[in-house]
Amino acid sequence: MPPKRKRNEISSSQPSISFGPPYQFLDLSKQNIPPEAVSIFKRVVTKAKRIVVITGAGVSVASGIPDFRSSTGLFASLRQELKISSGKDMFDASVYSSPESASQFHRMVSSLHSLCKSAQPTPFHTYLSELGESGRLLRLYTQNIDCLEDRLPGLSTNVPLTKAWPKTVRLHGGLDSVICHKCSSIHEFSEGMFEGEEIPDCERCSETEEARSAAGKRRVGIGKVRPRVVLYNEWNPDAEAIGKITESDLRARPDALLVVGTTLKIPGVQRMVKEFAASVHCSKGRVIWINPENPPKVKGDSDLWDIVVKGDCQAAIEILKATPLPREKFANITGGKTNGPAMSICCDVGLKEPKVNSFSMTKTKESKFTTRAPKAPSKTKKKIRTIINPIKDCFQVSKPKTPPAKKSKLSYSAAQENRGYYIDLSSDASYV
Repeated sequence: MPPKRKRNEISSSQPSISFGPPYQFLDLSKQNIPPEAVSIFKRVVTKAKRIVVITGAGVSVASGIPDFRSSTGLFASLRQELKISSGKDMFDASVYSSPESASQFHRMVSSLHSLCKSAQPTPFHTYLSELGESGRLLRLYTQNIDCLEDRLPGLSTNVPLTKAWPKTVRLHGGLDSVICHKCSSIHEFSEGMFEGEEIPDCERCSETEEARSAAGKRRVGIGKVRPRVVLYNEWNPDAEAIGKITESDLRARPDALLVVGTTLKIPGVQRMVKEFAASVHCSKGRVIWINPENPPKVKGDSDLWDIVVKGDCQAAIEILKATPLPREKFANITGGKTNGPAMSICCDVGLKEPKVNSFSMTKTKESKFTTRAPKAPSKTKKKIRTIINPIKDCFQVSKPKTPPAKKSKLSYSAAQENRGYYIDLSSDASYV
């Protein structure tokens, strides 16, 4: 019988660093952050070359734009006025079920448009702009409708989404444009457009109607415009384009994913994060969570996050910009996926964090420390293909699930003509 195989162990002379005892507490206001933790956090971000960022309402709170859960401000007063229990009801497609609710919704959107127009981009937006100009930002997917990204270079977008794909993709539209429900033409959102009781007419439909009337042709009707934002329980006009963009980004093999200022309660966005995380881990990259709240439990993936930064994203950006990186220590902080979170940074003292693992460092001939990362997974191309398929189904147009006919004599072309489509994408209309 052969002798028992011995495990390779790191000798005590080789340095190692761990972010324990099992919980790591960091208070940004007291500036008592362990330099090792900050060094790894910063190096992961600064070394990444193809970064995907998914943002929520938390990135714009510092500019004065509230979210649904604000105890004061615009949404709090509207809850009392409209007698609704949650902010989700304010952005539901049912607001157009009656003229009264539509008028209330338009007044709220008009106030929100004025608020967003006077707001200024935050330091986090500026940091994203720097990433975009440097070529390190692969894509920014935002759930916000405030359009603050458009004011900065390197974060341009297209309305509607067309090739070549822009750096910023709005998952739920924006408050800078309106759309006609009849002809689907897009117009600029002007100040005071929705302050009256009547819903504004579409300018393009009005011009067409006048031309037809002058030519003696019959009238076809004039459409009404509405804000081009995606509400709960309604179709997303950019769903097909978003699916193509995510497919392109997954094939580009991003090496870092930043999920910032969102609670991830929307199934479509949560699925997007999950698939991008799998692609990042295939490239031996890191997935980072930045939010004042703990990351949610994602069904089917308990080891989604590598670095958890618990605190305001503006404070996290200050850490990245203010802390210099060491030249020798903690070089090449990359590697494959580890079991459990690689590091946790908590900005609130007294909050317990999940148990964290340690980075094992080995000394090279040049006296630099490098991580001992697991081997890269084999058959990477096959893994990427398995990732792309479900994310395409999430944001692209897909056929409804219907029971197959027993005996169908329809040809393929006839079946294609009679098919129906639906969009399975629930929107959080930005402020979730």
